[in-house]
Amino acid sequence: MQALRKSDPALYERAAADARRASADYNRDYARYDDETIAAVDKFRSDHRLDYQGDPPGFVDGRMVDALRSAFVEKKKNQSR
Repeated sequence: MQALRKSDPALYERAAADARRASADYNRDYARYDDETIAAVDKFRSDHRLDYQGDPPGFVDGRMVDALRSAFVEKKKNQSR
């Protein structure tokens, strides 16, 4: 991209604008939680003592994923009995 920026600035600007637009479209369509999902994540974090001061609503980190995975495996074990 840097070579394109030097050789053809107009083409570079169009490509960069297209990339920004594609990123914004993706974020709008897929990368955001709705209110119900945020509430469910926050409840799960609270129930599993993963709610830390300063975490934004709906925050999913490695600890959350590990706890969710463990809860899923435990539930599957209990269902198969």
